[in-house]
Amino acid sequence: MLKLKKYIIFFLLAPLLILNLSGCTKNTIEPVEKLLEKPITFENHYNVYNEIRKLTPLDTEFVLPLNSEDVGRINRVDLNNDGENEIVTFKKKSNETPGLSNVFMYIFKYKDDRLFEESEKIVKIPGDVIIHANFVDLDNDGKKKIVIQVSSAGLETIYIYEYVNDTVKKIDEYVSKNPVRLNFYDYNKDGKIRCLALVQDSSNYEVKLCELKLINNKINFIESGTSKTSGNIDKIEVTNGKISKNTYGSIMTYHTMDGRVIPQIIVFKDNKFERVIDNGNLKNSNMIVPLDINGNGILEIPKVDNEYLNKESKKSSVISWYEWNGITGEDSALILTNQIFYCSNYNFKLKVPKRLTSKFYIKQNFTEENSDFTFFSRENEKLEKLFKIKVIKKFSDDKNKGISNTDKIYENNEYIFALESLNKKNMNKYNLSFMSVKDSFELINK
Repeated sequence: MLKLKKYIIFFLLAPLLILNLSGCTKNTIEPVEKLLEKPITFENHYNVYNEIRKLTPLDTEFVLPLNSEDVGRINRVDLNNDGENEIVTFKKKSNETPGLSNVFMYIFKYKDDRLFEESEKIVKIPGDVIIHANFVDLDNDGKKKIVIQVSSAGLETIYIYEYVNDTVKKIDEYVSKNPVRLNFYDYNKDGKIRCLALVQDSSNYEVKLCELKLINNKINFIESGTSKTSGNIDKIEVTNGKISKNTYGSIMTYHTMDGRVIPQIIVFKDNKFERVIDNGNLKNSNMIVPLDINGNGILEIPKVDNEYLNKESKKSSVISWYEWNGITGEDSALILTNQIFYCSNYNFKLKVPKRLTSKFYIKQNFTEENSDFTFFSRENEKLEKLFKIKVIKKFSDDKNKGISNTDKIYENNEYIFALESLNKKNMNKYNLSFMSVKDSFELINK
């Protein structure tokens, strides 16, 4: 199965600035000249990293929470909304016995690129692993709470702290025998961060959709529905983003007990989380996360459709991409927007022309040196040839006879990709040409 590169979408909640130990910043995707410069943020980070090492015990090491797309080992954040940043870092003692270990949270005041040793605050938390950490205003008081979820000895515990008047105070803790998955997101784009909590019943593996809320300084789970039976909750992927023209939400991709992968669209509506799409028809055998294929900012849901190929291959697939219509209730539906043929054998993909949507077939022919992919139209179970893409291995003497420049749609150091028209009448019928096919051709990893 084609392995798609997972795109991680970062939502930057000002004035929260996450620093990760890699030292990568937005500048690292600039031209080569920029890459050769030493980013200022990395210099600040390196100084902070060294200062923390000096101020904390030598037998501790930095710990990265499992939700590393949201937080890092070292985080700079204005916790109490006073315009002054704090540094929050997570560490753990080396070589502790599992089940008896602790994680440590250190908080320092931070100003003018330096830490203030006298401001150090230490919180000792029993746990082996930090499952989730976040800094979010849970009760709309304008101040960020520190949310830490840890696991230890088969139990999961969620702690909520606040940092006020230079003091760290534990607001509440919640111990659960059932696995919990937390997801924070501004679902309605109203500036209010809400927490989708997926709570799995260990007895039947069903997942409850809940909102984690802080009410009167107590952690509450407000249940709003139950998902179908799922496998391990650790394997659930939650992708946040724009899910229709006017709606933001989450797409939860989970494993069923038979090993299949199913998508589920979740929105926050009428003050509760609601499941609007749970489509068992879009089962996949492997995890493929939603992506913005159209480039319109809207996430699309993938479905592997190898019925369009003459044989299944672990290195080639047709993936159909679907977009939610944004309607809830009986008229809620997924609309097919794109079909793309991916061939990782030769690192290319071809977007199927609109007029051929659901009306095509690809015959693959792999050989050691030269392979080809014949495209057919398929209507009423009748196949008619359209064109062929030939992949020709380049010889050392570069004598690839019979391939003119007008046939080439792409060329690299290893292969020539050439187009051969097999039936011009049929190609005209579907508005296909050399240029339209060439424009649909693209490398998977450029």
